[in-house]
Parts: sequence; structure tokens; C-alpha cells
Amino acid sequence: MQENAMERLEETEAQRNAGQLRREKTCAMERSEDSEAWRNENQMTTQDTRAMERPGKREAWRNVNWLRTQKSHAMETPQETEAWINAGWLRKQDSRENMLLPQIQQRQANNQRTDFERIAMEVDVADFHEKE
Repeated sequence: MQENAMERLEETEAQRNAGQLRREKTCAMERSEDSEAWRNENQMTTQDTRAMERPGKREAWRNVNWLRTQKSHAMETPQETEAWINAGWLRKQDSRENMLLPQIQQRQANNQRTDFERIAMEVDVADFHEKE
């Protein structure tokens, strides 16, 4: 009986250890660092293949990634972030002005016509007074 109990205890312990290992492996796969490393490894493999197809391409790819990294670091500074926000605000203003442009042009044309009418009336009144 003691032997059976010991065997069962060992089996249970082995199952627990196997389960623990599976959980740890799953957790490791879920960690962002591991996923990121896996993605980067696959991307490098793809890029290596392309680099072998064209000489000098790998260096260019590295430079592009380095520039992207530098840009993202620069965006972390307050001045760059402020400039980025302002650029977005200006683009929004430009698009609003473009939507309103026909209305603005119509209003300006109406104002101009009103000015011409006012001047024409003044000339007519002056002509009338001269004739009398």
C-alpha cells in the first residue's frame, strides 16, 4: 500500500512538474519580449533573404530602421511633440478653409458687387444733381 501511495505521489509530482513547465512555456511565449524577439527574428530572416538578392540592401534596411528609431525618440521630446501637434492642427485648419473657400469667395464677390452698386448709385446721384 505504501508503495502504491509513493508511486501515486511521484506520478502526481511528475504531472505537476509537467504542467508547471507547460505553463511557464506558455507564459514565456506570451511575454511581449519573446513575441517581439520572435517577430524581429522572422523579419530579419526575411530581410536577410532580400539582402542576399540585392547587394547593399541590408545596409539600407538597417539605416531606414535606425532613422525610424531616431524619429520616434525625437518625438518623445516636448518640442517635437508640440511641433507634431501643431502640424496636425494646421492640416486640420487647411482642410476646413478648403471646405469653406467657396463660401468665402461668394461672400467676397457679393461684397464687391455691393461696392460697385454703391459707387454706381453715388455716380447716378451726382449725375442727377449736375443735370438739375
